[in-house]
Amino acid sequence: MANNQKMIALGLIVTAGIGVCIHTFLSGKHPEKYSIEWIESLSDADWETERRNAQLIFGSPKSDEETKLQFMKILDLFDMVKRQRDQSDKKPGFPVHNEHGWYLPSD
Repeated sequence: MANNQKMIALGLIVTAGIGVCIHTFLSGKHPEKYSIEWIESLSDADWETERRNAQLIFGSPKSDEETKLQFMKILDLFDMVKRQRDQSDKKPGFPVHNEHGWYLPSD
């Protein structure tokens, strides 16, 4: 009996999630400004302009602490996207160090 209730609850959650995705897709909404999806969709020139705007808001003496913290996180998102773009074309050289130690080719 309890197993059936869990399956029904899981089915409802999955159905609701799919419904939200379909609604978002059909409504044609664009990604929210300063979201990771929005930042990834920017061209390089737009990326530089928007990062500069975020940096100005972060560094403004008129910004309160909450706004500064929010824009510090946004600047981190901009940097993460830039790093991913820059490294997507590069093949790693060997040896490579990662969080698990050194990776050496086996040849």
